[in-house]
This record gives sequence, C-alpha cells and structure tokens, in this order.
Amino acid sequence: MQKMVYVFPLLAGFCVCLQGTINGYWQSRIGVHSTVLVNGVIVTVLAALFFLIANQTPIGRITSEIRPWILLNGLCGFIILTIAALTFPRIGAASVIVLMVAGQVVTAVAFDRLGILNLPQQSISIARLIGTVFVVLGVFLTTRA
Repeated sequence: MQKMVYVFPLLAGFCVCLQGTINGYWQSRIGVHSTVLVNGVIVTVLAALFFLIANQTPIGRITSEIRPWILLNGLCGFIILTIAALTFPRIGAASVIVLMVAGQVVTAVAFDRLGILNLPQQSISIARLIGTVFVVLGVFLTTRA
C-alpha cells in the first residue's frame, strides 16, 4: 500500500487529463452548461453511492463539523471542471495540464510552508524553489506555439 500512495496521484493526473478532454469534447457539442450539469450529476450519484456503501462517520458528526468555508471545496471542483471544459478544446490538453500543474505546485509550496489545514509545515528550500522554477519553465516551453 505504501507504494500505491505514489501511484494514486499518477492515476488522478491521468483522470484530470481524460476528464478535461472528454468535457472539452462535450462542451463543443452540448455546451458548457450542459456539460457541467451532466458531470455534476454523475459525481453526485457516485459520491452518494460511495457514502452509502463505505461511510462510517455518523451523520450528526458530519453536519456538526460543516463550516461555511468548507463549501469552497465544491466551488473549486466546479471551477476546475468549467475551466477545463472551456480551455481543453481551445489550447489543447498539454497546455491546460501544465498550467494547472504550475498553479498546483506554486499553491502547494505556499500551503506546505504555512501548514494550511494541518499540512506538515515544510520550509521553502533551495531544491523546492528550483523545482518550482523548473515547473514554471516547463509551462513556458510547453505552451510556446
């Protein structure tokens, strides 16, 4: 299971690219509004099934833990889905993905540094800084026409 911790994010990355490509395809045929709705319904049904099958947390605890800022999670999902559906067919999968990854890396380094939401605090080392610069350089090289 320890090695799977590294494989699962690769699978998620594959799914982000596949989802963006499919949503871009559907967006050009049925519109972004319908695409987002269909995707949202599928996610909701699967999330409900996952909850019903595997949940071990009492409902009372779940509802008592909800804070308004937690709803940003759903907003982020909506933003990611909508932007991907709009941008994949316009600038291509590679450009969208490297831009998303750059946004993730820069944000992740800052979140790690600050220990946001109980993340282990990690300093911004020279190695991390160089890695982040390489990611940004990768964006430049990948998005050049």
